[in-house]
Amino acid sequence: MKNFIKISIASFLIVFINSCDIGDEENLRNDTTKIEYVNIIGKNKEGERLTVEYLLQKKTNVSFQWYISDRLKGTKSKKIIGATKRSYVLKSTDVEKYIAVLLFVKNMPNSARRSKFVGPIVKK
Repeated sequence: MKNFIKISIASFLIVFINSCDIGDEENLRNDTTKIEYVNIIGKNKEGERLTVEYLLQKKTNVSFQWYISDRLKGTKSKKIIGATKRSYVLKSTDVEKYIAVLLFVKNMPNSARRSKFVGPIVKK
C-alpha cells in the first residue's frame, strides 16, 4: 500500500508539472514577484531630485541601489554609496555622468531590474 501511495504521488506530480506551461513551471520553482518596469522621473540637473517609478505584479517590499557611469550604456558603472532610497538628489560630482537605479524585491534572489541610464547630468 505504501508503495502505491508513493507511486501515485509521483505520478500526480509528473502529470501536474507537465500540464503547466514553462512560465508556470518557473513560478513553481522560484515563486518570485516580477518587476514589470522601472523608470526614473525628474530633471537631469544638479540639485534636482530623481525618483523611481515602478510596477510590480503584487505588492511587496523592495530595495533600491543607485548607480553612476561615465557612459550612457552604463558600462563600468559604480554603486553610489549610501544611495538606497526611492529618491536621489543629484550632486555636483554627478555632473556630466549618467545615473540609473536597480530595484529588487527583498529576500528574493534574481528579482532585480535596472532602469535605463539617464543623463548626462548638467550643472545648475
